[in-house]
Amino acid sequence: GQTDATALVFPAAPTVGQQQQQQQHQGPHQRQQQQQQLGQTDATALQPDQLTDLATLQQHMSHLSTQPVLTPGPWCSLVPLFGNHFLPCNSIPGVVPNGLQSVPVPPTISDFHLRGGYINGHIRSLGDLYKAFVVINRAVTTQQPHPLSPGGISNADGELQYIQALVAEIPVAWSQATLDALQHPSVHPPLRQQQSIPSAPVEPSVAEQHVEAMLVSRLGWHGLPGGKAVSIAKLTVKAATSLQLGHVRSMRQSRHLAFVQRALGTPDSGALNVAVKQLHVCMRKLWKVIKWDNLLKEVYWRMTVDGLPTATRMHHADSKCLCGSVCPGLQHHFWDCPIATAVVDVVLSQLPPAWCTRTPGSSPLSRHHVWLMQPPAGPTGVHRNAWLVVCLAAINAMDSGRKVANTYQQRVRVQHAAAVAALQPAAAPARPEDQPAITNFFQPAVPTAEEQQHNAAVQQHRQQQLEARLQQLA
Repeated sequence: GQTDATALVFPAAPTVGQQQQQQQHQGPHQRQQQQQQLGQTDATALQPDQLTDLATLQQHMSHLSTQPVLTPGPWCSLVPLFGNHFLPCNSIPGVVPNGLQSVPVPPTISDFHLRGGYINGHIRSLGDLYKAFVVINRAVTTQQPHPLSPGGISNADGELQYIQALVAEIPVAWSQATLDALQHPSVHPPLRQQQSIPSAPVEPSVAEQHVEAMLVSRLGWHGLPGGKAVSIAKLTVKAATSLQLGHVRSMRQSRHLAFVQRALGTPDSGALNVAVKQLHVCMRKLWKVIKWDNLLKEVYWRMTVDGLPTATRMHHADSKCLCGSVCPGLQHHFWDCPIATAVVDVVLSQLPPAWCTRTPGSSPLSRHHVWLMQPPAGPTGVHRNAWLVVCLAAINAMDSGRKVANTYQQRVRVQHAAAVAALQPAAAPARPEDQPAITNFFQPAVPTAEEQQHNAAVQQHRQQQLEARLQQLA
């Protein structure tokens, strides 16, 4: 499932100014201890190719949300190129946006027909990409064949276009930090003197794993109840299930809002939001406090999400209630119908004046008192949990009346159809000549006179043989 809210609030990354202020207040020993602690933390919570494995997780969850990571630095040269959710990929043909992880990676480097198939099997990090760019660009400039393929110059030219498309998607700050790291005097050989495309090992190095861990720690999802966020490190089965059911939760919220608006009959958004929260509190009490059969509570749960099979919901425009109402819905069956009115009258008859204030000319019990299970106003008032039981019983009584009325109507329709059929004249039996010819074809044929004489002779001969056999046995 997908969720609409995908912006995850992460701990804000320190800016360059903040980092400089922190370093001014810290001594050399504290800075060294902090770096060692950061490296140990990253190494202990690390798994190989973490960002690449997240592509499988993203297929079953909402899109991962990211925040601009730490201030670019030498670590950018070790950033994973493929499977990195921090790198966009919007202009490469045939590639899905929002991640270079969607760039196809061939299983072997022998797939020469795939665009970029030569270097995808060799490079891993952003630094490897720029080293490959220098080598391929030199091959194109000097009219040399591709360093990894036996083909001609056209292979290197196509590979260069692919690399340029990748480089265009890299953030400018990351690219500059990577170039600065590769052009540092301590790097050997220098970037401009790179002669061959680097071959990445099967497993990432420790330094690459540290960078991956830093990036993974800043990934997560937003969409939990209450607007909460969860990071990958703290993702649990409960949180993942809640993320997958985000669209279901949103739909249920909209159904609850429509139900409350129908119960109150007011478009006031402030009153609706308060009533929706009270409805959620009421439903939690029904399932946690009221010890009753859940089958009786299910009717109310389905009522709040408009899940009962009424004629309005089932789009039966020609259906009628037993009272004559056309295409009845939730409002009719649970308030306007004479069956529902009779249930409300029974509840009113059991409410003394101390529990429910009577006002001349108006009913002391309104629709929201029953639908939202809010006790009516009175000098003493009704106990809230007791009123929950009363409203639950009343709603089940209305639903039972709806079912009985539907059953009675179906029985009346069947009896009416049988009476109409009895008044119709009986159809004349079909004549033999009206039967299909195929029926006569499979009927046994009447034997001729010669066939009858032959059959009689055979029967007489068999009888004689049987009598002779019996005499022998005697």
